[in-house]
Amino acid sequence: MNKKRFILIAVILISFLMLIPATILLGKKADKPGKTTEVEKEEEKEVREPVTLIFWWWGEQEVVGMTGWIEETVAKFEDKNPHITVEPTLQATDVVLTQFPNAAAAGGGPDLLFRWNGIYHLPWVWLGYLEPLENVIPKAQLDTMNVDKVSYYEGKTYSVGWYTYSNVWALNKDLYKKAGLKPDPPVTWDELLANCKALKDAGILPISLGYKDLFVGEWTLAFTVQQGMDSFQDLADLATGKQSWADYRYWKGWEVYLDLFEKGYLNKDILSIDMSQGMDLFLSGEAAMSMVPSGLIPSMEDLLGDGVADIFPTPIFGEGSWAGKSPIITNGLAISANSKHKKEAADFLIFLHSDERMNALYNDLNAFPANKNFDWSKVNKALDRKIGSTIVNAPDPIPWVSELIPPNVMNDIGYGIFQMVFTGELTPEQLGRKAQESMDNWKEEDPEMVENYINWLSNIEW
Repeated sequence: MNKKRFILIAVILISFLMLIPATILLGKKADKPGKTTEVEKEEEKEVREPVTLIFWWWGEQEVVGMTGWIEETVAKFEDKNPHITVEPTLQATDVVLTQFPNAAAAGGGPDLLFRWNGIYHLPWVWLGYLEPLENVIPKAQLDTMNVDKVSYYEGKTYSVGWYTYSNVWALNKDLYKKAGLKPDPPVTWDELLANCKALKDAGILPISLGYKDLFVGEWTLAFTVQQGMDSFQDLADLATGKQSWADYRYWKGWEVYLDLFEKGYLNKDILSIDMSQGMDLFLSGEAAMSMVPSGLIPSMEDLLGDGVADIFPTPIFGEGSWAGKSPIITNGLAISANSKHKKEAADFLIFLHSDERMNALYNDLNAFPANKNFDWSKVNKALDRKIGSTIVNAPDPIPWVSELIPPNVMNDIGYGIFQMVFTGELTPEQLGRKAQESMDNWKEEDPEMVENYINWLSNIEW
């Protein structure tokens, strides 16, 4: 064999050997192209293990039709994630604040849950029942999910937004005109009183409210307390003792509401009908004004007619910088610290916040999505646009004070004995002193929780 031929054969042989997989040369069987290894198969099996997410939610009571939206969202999510099953359960209103913490304390509960904002769920954070969402949701994604500032604690986020709304006053322009009034919302309390007098003189019920089920007691307490406030620090000072609930600025609201009642500007049966019945008197055209959630706007337009209703904040009677503003309220969702499927729960929250699902909230239910990517130019109803410009997207919105008031004070006063002001059993000033007693009792009964509360309020960056 000549030298040239030998070199040629050697080159061909080396080239051939280079094409042979190392697994063959080492005596191992090569996998066929396109097939995964046993390790990859095991990893895929682990990823695709069936997962069931338990989801406790609330909201149908506030946004009619939300059940259908939830069912559609779950179906679409499961279609994209066939290994995950989501089991939603609509909670009754009276168990939202108790069912989860009781279950969590026993090591159980849902994977995902609804929460009211602020003080309604922060105690769950302090007890370690909620998962910090930075652990499971990328920051860039989390930043779009309209996290309410009162849902932060010590730099961590414990819930995402779902839908946003406000509690406001509403008026019937037609009834205003019938009483010879300009159909403009009153700005000050004196203007409200003048309008009420004209309406009553014309035989029209000025304001309808229902205090039987106590919810309007919460609203009244929040609407009135905010009139004396300038910042979150005021509430922190009320907790530390630098200020007192017995100060006139905090119980003046009950005085002005009692004045409305004694002048006959409120319905006489205010204590024997519930909140929704009070609103119904307004929706039926029997009363000129009422307190309503912004979610009631479609009903106002359907029942009263387009352009008949208008909305406005509580008229000003206090001297705080929060007086005369309507609050922004964001109801949202959280992940339980007990959940064994936190990643999948986070994936569901991210899917829920997709553009398609958020747009469906408004298009199908007239609910305002709590998502920073929502396109407000799509909002075409006048009252909806007013909610957007004056509250949701306002440069200086205020929080719903009810979400900041200590639970003892809210339970004892907002949901409790406030009715006694209207029966004459308590004066407004005595109610203020009762509120301070409730604060003092909380400080004595649970000083650690009060310390957390003060720390939280003092560090909110609104």
